[in-house]
Amino acid sequence: MIRNCSPPDSPKGPAGVICARAMPEEPRTKRAVSFVDGQNLYRHAKDAFGHHHPNYDPVRLAAAVCVANGWVAAGVRFYTGVPDAARSPMWQGYWTRRLTAMRRAGVAVTVRRPRRHARSTARLRQSWASTAMLSASRRAVARSRPACAASTAAGPVNSSVRLT
Repeated sequence: MIRNCSPPDSPKGPAGVICARAMPEEPRTKRAVSFVDGQNLYRHAKDAFGHHHPNYDPVRLAAAVCVANGWVAAGVRFYTGVPDAARSPMWQGYWTRRLTAMRRAGVAVTVRRPRRHARSTARLRQSWASTAMLSASRRAVARSRPACAASTAAGPVNSSVRLT
């Protein structure tokens, strides 16, 4: 489809159009890749629902968001930190098992050990997970050209989505 991209009151060229180019058609099936920052999702779920345990399922969350918007889920990428076993053996074991299960379910998992900071100076402007998710989303868009991407790094994408 050729569209006129010049304003109606601007001077016209010989063909009556200043700028004409082919506009890509919107795909019939929109695919979405979900990028989930595990710590941000946990904190938002805790604030919203009062849960004190990370009992969310990123695959079901991504599927629910996709169904609510008429998209096809094309993948889930999960980013989180895992505590050191010496500091928190219970949570280290929990996350090791949980991330293994996510990988088996087809989730692309990225893990980083948390950095040690003095408690009074541990204020970072942007988490490493947000930076890694942005880089991965740019690579995924460049590779597969999804029509849309859902991100849960800054909170719920759609608060009306309910998991059943």
